[in-house]
Amino acid sequence: MDTRRPRRTSRGLFLFLALSATLVAQTPDKLTFDVVSIKANLDPTPFSNFTFNPGGRFAGDNVSVHALIQLAFGGGRPLANTRIAGDPDWVRFEHFNIAANAGSDSPKDEAALMKLRPGYLRGLLEDYFKLKYHWEPRQLPTATLTVNRNDGRLGPSLQRREAACATPADCDVRFGPGLMRSDGMTIRLLADNLSSALQRVVVDRTGLDGLYKLELHYIPENFRLNGFNREQFPTIDPNGPSIQDAVREQLGLKLELTTGPVDVLVIDHVERPSVN
Repeated sequence: MDTRRPRRTSRGLFLFLALSATLVAQTPDKLTFDVVSIKANLDPTPFSNFTFNPGGRFAGDNVSVHALIQLAFGGGRPLANTRIAGDPDWVRFEHFNIAANAGSDSPKDEAALMKLRPGYLRGLLEDYFKLKYHWEPRQLPTATLTVNRNDGRLGPSLQRREAACATPADCDVRFGPGLMRSDGMTIRLLADNLSSALQRVVVDRTGLDGLYKLELHYIPENFRLNGFNREQFPTIDPNGPSIQDAVREQLGLKLELTTGPVDVLVIDHVERPSVN
């Protein structure tokens, strides 16, 4: 389906409740692609790919609507699974190939373009998937990340990086089962990655700014409980520490598991698009 329409924008609704800044609703201003093509992916794989290039060309290969929602409403980072409710199963398990163009007047600078990506994805979801939603606060499992020692001393695997990252490769980030490492990561990004590992929102209360070199090894809780294939995951030590112990011993930080109010994106309506 190729559709041409005038560009339009409208102010998004920002809901600022009396909650932690990292837990409130984040609705981007709506932006609209000039041209959109959506095709069903009838042979999906475990891997998806997103690109948004200068010139406004967006491509999403083998992507689910759930992934689009995460990128649109996560405030620059993927919205945690636990913060999305009411979506039907097909939203997570059916995949699409999407090509879109934001038009010649879109930013040529990649960083500026990425800041607009949530707004374009909101427009894509509302215009072509008929997405309707609302935010509501719910009590959910959360965690707070703080410095473990009173003297502020950090662990052996967490060191401040003094130089900025000249290129993304300078601050390479790797995140997988039982492993997090980076040559230059903010503590807030670490908290986001810990959120994915713990399946609960992690709030950064460390007060640490700047970039850090870090390396974290642990055994995921589901691996500890259910076992795992050592040949498939050779880097995971079956006798390794839990993620909480690893964060304390290796990084000198503390994870405290709590519950708290979190703004959840509730899906009121969503439709499969007309595809070609």
